[in-house]
Amino acid sequence: MKFIAATLVSVGGATVIILGLAKWFGDFISKRLLDNYKNKHENDLEGIKK
Repeated sequence: MKFIAATLVSVGGATVIILGLAKWFGDFISKRLLDNYKNKHENDLEGIKK
């Protein structure tokens, strides 16, 4: 019984770590993509203004 409990706790802990890293990485990538998209449109707008 202790072995099963220890296995479930370790799998649960690893899952929390993996989900946390996935969320952080997803936020990081989405922010970079959004910044690139914003910069592209700002440069296009500056080109139209000239």
